[in-house]
Amino acid sequence: MGASDDAHEQALSTVCPNCGRTVYGASLRDLVRHMKTHTCSGAPTGRYTVRTSESRFVQLDLPLIFVFNRTVLSQNMTTYNHWRAYHKDKKDWQRHVHSSFNPYSNLKLEWSSWSLVRQYGGRNKRLDYANLVGGAKPLVDLLIHYGIIKDDRDSCFSCTYDQQPVDGQTSTVLSLLEVRDARYSTIIV
Repeated sequence: MGASDDAHEQALSTVCPNCGRTVYGASLRDLVRHMKTHTCSGAPTGRYTVRTSESRFVQLDLPLIFVFNRTVLSQNMTTYNHWRAYHKDKKDWQRHVHSSFNPYSNLKLEWSSWSLVRQYGGRNKRLDYANLVGGAKPLVDLLIHYGIIKDDRDSCFSCTYDQQPVDGQTSTVLSLLEVRDARYSTIIV
């Protein structure tokens, strides 16, 4: 990542205004969660005056490549699964995305171009294009949920989808190819 070490360190932590503790992985969501729970030793204020200020542009060394040791399932499989299986699959994706994108938790992209490659093999088969895009939708929704991308509209997000057969471990490779207006969101109390 082309940002300085200070910006990277600031993106990973901030100080709680109630108890003075350092909160790591400190996006606005992490700080508010800390303040609302019993891990905060300060007196709860009941009202949180925490706001974000998008103050600095960053230069990223592209492409950023993220490899998830699981494969995108067909949209038909996820749509027609039992709700418990669907939520288990969604939680697995959340765990993978959270651990991979945690260093970039305060990064906000106005527009970005991505590439998603589904590497399949063994019992997994090649999907038709519609099932591939639909099956990858939960992954894109998690990028929105974690605030990396604003929305999956054409004006904010572009993605190409592809598949490759492999003999070994199946995986999903997500690459950030191009960005416009990448900023780090800093927390001000």
